Formats: sequence, structure tokens, C-alpha cells
Amino acid sequence: LVELSRQAAKVPALAAELEQTQEELKEVQGLLRDTQAAFKLLMETVREKEAAAEELEGQADGLRGAAEALRRTCGELEGALQEKEAELGCLQHELRAGQEEAAGWQRRCRQLQGEADGRELELARRDLRAKEVEDALHALGSRAAEEAAAAASERQGLEGAVKTLEARLAQASPGRRQSAPARMDLARTRDELSGAEQAQVTARAELEASQQHCTQLRAQLNEEQLRASKLRGELASLSGSHIKDQKEKSGLLADTLARLQAEEAAKLSAQQEARAIRRRVEELEGSLADAAAAQARSQEAYEGSQAALESMRKKLEAYKRENKSLLSSYDQWLKSVVATRQPVVGASP
Repeated sequence: LVELSRQAAKVPALAAELEQTQEELKEVQGLLRDTQAAFKLLMETVREKEAAAEELEGQADGLRGAAEALRRTCGELEGALQEKEAELGCLQHELRAGQEEAAGWQRRCRQLQGEADGRELELARRDLRAKEVEDALHALGSRAAEEAAAAASERQGLEGAVKTLEARLAQASPGRRQSAPARMDLARTRDELSGAEQAQVTARAELEASQQHCTQLRAQLNEEQLRASKLRGELASLSGSHIKDQKEKSGLLADTLARLQAEEAAKLSAQQEARAIRRRVEELEGSLADAAAAQARSQEAYEGSQAALESMRKKLEAYKRENKSLLSSYDQWLKSVVATRQPVVGASP
């Protein structure tokens, strides 16, 4: 009975101890559940961080590839731009050469036109001179014809007078005193007849000289007209050839100018595209830097999560060990209590 009383006195303390142990067990089990939930949440966070890190790595690789492609494109555009600049220089040189050649043709055409105008003016002056000479020759011929007619009439009159005087002289031969005046008149008349014949010969010589001079002037005029005609032909041919060449040159210059403008536009477009690509590369490099920073932050967060997960795993293992120890202690206590109470129950009858 004393033993039973002693055991009964221990029952409240054991019940309190059991209740405390059960409370600690519940507390540990609650911590264990919370730790397991936190562990699961942390695992999900870690997986999300890993996925985000892989996604950022893929984005970074994509950005690197895009930046490298844009750099290559930019290099190609710069090479094409240099080619365009060289071609543009050649076109500008061709344009200047064409303009200089056109200017030379224009100067040559003006020079030939001036020569042709001078020849035309000289030809007009000579033509006017020839016309004046022809008019003078015509007037001289008319005057010579009139003088010849007058000289012929005068000669006929003088010849009639000579015949009359000769007849009178023949009739007056018996009387010598009367024949002397008649001989004097006959000699004077013969002198006048000889002077008239000499004047007629001189007039004929002058007329022939004038006709010869007029023939020379006409020959010179014909020669100048032939030269002027040849010059007009050469000028017309040269003008036609020059006009044709000028049209071809103008077409070539227009084509060259159009190509020059197109090359200028292409150069400007290439420069704008190159600037846009450079800006895009800079943007991609900035995005790449941001992605690298985000990846670094994600890596730091991942490492922090890994460390937290490891700490949580250690806490979970500690809680499991503590729970196991408490459960083992509780089982041992129950066994000891049962083992202690069994003799009392056996001694009761």
C-alpha cells in the first residue's frame, strides 16, 4: 500500500510531465510542418530562380547573337558606304569632265559661229563691192558705148571733112596760094581724127581693163562664196554633230546626275541605317548589361536561396532529430510508467 501510495503520488507529476511532453511534441510537430512548408516554398522559389536564371541566360545569349549580327551588318554597311563614296567620287569626276567637255564644245561652237559670222560679213561686203563694180562696169560700158558711138560719129564727120578737104585741095591745086589754108585744115582735121581714134583705143583699153578687173572680182567673189558655202557646210555638219554629241552628253550627264542623286540618297539611307544599327547595338549592349546585372542578381538570389535552403534543411533535420528524441523519450517514459505500475496491479489481490 505504501508503494501504491507512493506511485499514486507520482501520478500528477507524471501527468504534468506527460502533458508538457505532449505540448512540446505538438510544438515540435508544428515547427516541423512549418519548416516542411517553408522548405517546399523555398524549393519552388529556387526552381523559379533557376528557371529565371536560365531564361536570362538565354536572353543574354540571344542579345549577344543579335548584337554580333548587328555589328556584322554595321560593318557591311560601312563597307558598302565606303564603296558608295568611292563610286560617288567617280561619278562626280565624270560629271565634272562632262561639264568641262560640254563647255569646250560650246566655246568651239561659239568660235566657229564667230568665224562663220565674220565670213558672212566679209562675203556680204565683197558681194556689195562686186555689185558696185558691176554697176560701175555697166555704167562704164554704157558710157564707153556712148563715147564709141560719139567717136564713130565724130570719125565719120571727120572722115567726111577730110574727104571734102581733099576734094577742095584737089580742085585748088592749080592755085598754090589758095591751097595752103586747105592743107592746114586738112592736117588739123587729120590730127583730130587721129586723136579721136587714139581716144577710142584708150577707151577700149580702159573698158577691157575694167572688164578684166570685174572678171577678177567676180572670180574672187565666186571663190569666197565657195569658201563660205564650204564653211557653212562644215559649220552645219559640226553643229549637227555637236548637237548630236550634246544630246548624248546631255543624256549621259542627266543619267550621271540621276545616278549621283541616287547614290547620294543611298549613301544617306546607308548612313541613317548605320546610325540606327549603332543605336540598336548600344541598346542591345545596354540590355545585355541589364540582363547580366539581372543574372548576377538572380545568381546572388539563387545562391542566397541555396544557402537558406541548406539552413532550412539543417533545421528540418534538427527538428526531425528532436522530434524523434522526444518520441523516443515519451515511449521510454510510457514503458517505465507501465513497468512501474504492473507490480502494484499484481499485488492488489
